[in-house]
Amino acid sequence: MDPFPTIVDHASGGTSPEGHCWVFERVDGIPLRATLQSDGQLVVDDGEQSPSNAPVPPAARPAVRTLRTDLDRDALRAAVDVDSLTLYGVGTCYDRIGYDFDRLPAFLGTDVRVHGDLISPERAYEGFERIDLTPAPAIDRERRADTLAPRPVCVPRLGVRRQSGRRVRIADKHGWRGVLDNDAVPDPDRPDFADAADAVASLVTDSLVSAATGDAVEWVREELARRHRGDLRAAGIDPSTGAFRSAVANEVGRRQ
Repeated sequence: MDPFPTIVDHASGGTSPEGHCWVFERVDGIPLRATLQSDGQLVVDDGEQSPSNAPVPPAARPAVRTLRTDLDRDALRAAVDVDSLTLYGVGTCYDRIGYDFDRLPAFLGTDVRVHGDLISPERAYEGFERIDLTPAPAIDRERRADTLAPRPVCVPRLGVRRQSGRRVRIADKHGWRGVLDNDAVPDPDRPDFADAADAVASLVTDSLVSAATGDAVEWVREELARRHRGDLRAAGIDPSTGAFRSAVANEVGRRQ
């Protein structure tokens, strides 16, 4: 599987974009990459372990599920030699920015490599749409690189976000990828959870349980991990543990 694209902090100097660029919101989440095997199997990982090792973290599993159910494999095969292709995106989850997770797609596509090279941002954006995956939201298209000053930016409010955005991603047509931060976004207040059971009891809602599909306990566990990742991590609570799953099972059983 091809490596993740190198991301440059544009504000720190160094290399810069060239020509015309696309500017995207960089939505909070876990970077993911995926390849479609010749047998139709979609292999997804987050770069932290090999695809054959432990599964991706619970917070990223809704994104993996979206990839495996929504991806139009026939359209992808018709467009490109799948053996030469790597898809990149983000498994959206809460870190510092509040989103409407009932509306925010679990996976947002960001980049595509073909034969090891990143394709242009407009081709990637259109490509994700053609294979029934949602591309990351574009803020500006065909922006001249020399107008993108390396300084903090204001990220416009989008419908699925409850506050100003934190970061933008810049992509030129020659493989350069970078980010700019919005320094005006404060660190969020974090709740204080005593343990996994306390966190689950505080975060599970009737509406979340009623929205569950398939294995309700696993679905709720993964959605809690996705929607509250930053808060759980700050409290030292790991959604992949047995204690967390048991707490979810108890809470789901109580509310059903």
